[in-house]
Amino acid sequence: MTLRSLENWLEERAMPQPGMLSAAPAGGSYLGRLIHKLTHHFFDLQHLSDADRQVVQAHLPEGAGPRILICGHTHAARQHALPEERLYLNTGTWTDLMRFPTSPEDRGLMDWRERLLRNEVPRLQRLTYAEVTPEGGALRWWRPDPVA
Repeated sequence: MTLRSLENWLEERAMPQPGMLSAAPAGGSYLGRLIHKLTHHFFDLQHLSDADRQVVQAHLPEGAGPRILICGHTHAARQHALPEERLYLNTGTWTDLMRFPTSPEDRGLMDWRERLLRNEVPRLQRLTYAEVTPEGGALRWWRPDPVA
């Protein structure tokens, strides 16, 4: 029911109802602002989300000395160097990704939705993996050999 209400709102067929992600008094929409907040740093390799910070704090604490922590499957690739030669790597995902609109305004969100329905939103592939050598670690991008 919530998804249907949201779909109707995005299609401008229904007025927002109490409890919906609806138009904000100051303009824009709660949905647009939420999407913007959730995706604003997604493609920034250096940005640590709250989940990333919790993992680092639990498994790569200060005073641990030189260490590399490798995680994955959060969809967002990360490479973050910490003091004391500690390194956090997150390999992200190998599924296709797409960028959400950068504007939290309703019109931009609805335009993006229309392009998505027409299959016109570009898909991105970030085929990332962690490489660890005696010299340290790094996030790398795998690129398949072209078919001959």
